[in-house]
Formats: sequence, structure tokens, C-alpha cells
Amino acid sequence: NTAAAPMSSSCEGADSGAVDTWMVSGLMELAASGKRHWIGVHRPVFALGFESVDDEPSKLYSFQCELANAINNASIVVQDVPAVVSGHVHYFQLVQYQQRTAQVAFGN
Repeated sequence: NTAAAPMSSSCEGADSGAVDTWMVSGLMELAASGKRHWIGVHRPVFALGFESVDDEPSKLYSFQCELANAINNASIVVQDVPAVVSGHVHYFQLVQYQQRTAQVAFGN
């Protein structure tokens, strides 16, 4: 299994992302067919971290999962999105996948 464990137990519940669904509910209406899109949001959608949680050894975690779960819950699919650009975290991060949209996070 290559999935990164959630950093917070709030990511695991069936209602995870429910309060954030309003942020993504109109996303598909903004997309124009046949055009490439970049999505900009404050919090990262696919954020990863490598750190120690609860005094456990450091490992890879996913965090900010609520927004990704909201997109999943709302069945949002926007074609031709090379990257999601966000901030919120206090570092630069580029997460690339073989078959998924990239996440670029610019912190301060």
C-alpha cells in the first residue's frame, strides 16, 4: 500500500469534507470544455508532510484532506487540470503523480 496515512483522524470519517463542499460545488460550471485549467485555492488539495505525530517516528502523512474529500464527495471532475496551486503551508512543495493533477503549494 503506497497511500499516505492521514495526519488527523478527522480525515477518516464518512463526513470528512462535508463542511468544505460549498467551496468546490460550482467548480465544474467554471470549466470550459477543451481548455486547460489551473485551480487556485488557499489550502492544498493533495498536501503531504513528513514528520512525527504523537511522538511516533517520522513518516509520510497526508494533511488538509478535508478539501480533497469535499471534491470527492461532490463528484467533481474537471478535465485538463495540470496543477492545483495553493498556499497555506509555510514552505514550497510540488507533488506530482503519474495519473493525477499536480499540487503546487507556495508558503510564506
